[in-house]
Amino acid sequence: MVTETYDPLWSPPGGGFWKGKWQDTGPEFDVINPDTGRVIARVRDCTPEEAESAVNDLVTEQKVTNWALWERREVLSRSSRLLDERSDIASRLISAESGCTIREARGEVARAVETLDLYARMSMELTGGMLPFEDSRRGGGRVGWTSAEPLGVVAAITPFNCPLNMAVHKVAPALVAGNCVALKPSGLAPVAHSSAIPGSRW
Repeated sequence: MVTETYDPLWSPPGGGFWKGKWQDTGPEFDVINPDTGRVIARVRDCTPEEAESAVNDLVTEQKVTNWALWERREVLSRSSRLLDERSDIASRLISAESGCTIREARGEVARAVETLDLYARMSMELTGGMLPFEDSRRGGGRVGWTSAEPLGVVAAITPFNCPLNMAVHKVAPALVAGNCVALKPSGLAPVAHSSAIPGSRW
């Protein structure tokens, strides 16, 4: 397909984001507006080796980092506020790379803002609880305790439709629960999802 002159809406600094920075060693590819054929962004892909390196780094981080629940809540709350403030550029990116109308894109961004805020507030539910054992023969005088613990590294794969909101629906609950997340967006819509990664770009 022959595209028009490269006039990007967005120029990400690299491909994958791990070890606290954007990695830019993978091959470049153009993100094309399906309606107009225009190149709206140029991004980098990740190689299988890079993906493995990113996951291994997350496994290590999960073991050594103590990310307090209040900090997770604050990150998601701040992400919600920042996305709301920058909803115009996010909406234009979604519309351009997915081919949806700007009205639909704005609705998606609004839903993503609400979703980030919702999961920030869900942190209050991660409290654990007490289970009385009195209803068993050997449970007299005993109680059990439960606590909410992270699983570890979560893989999140998102489609091209609703690229931002689908990413938020996977990333936000995983993060508030204390997990690390490896996010793999669709190659057809890889740009808008990056605003769903708290702290990575905004």
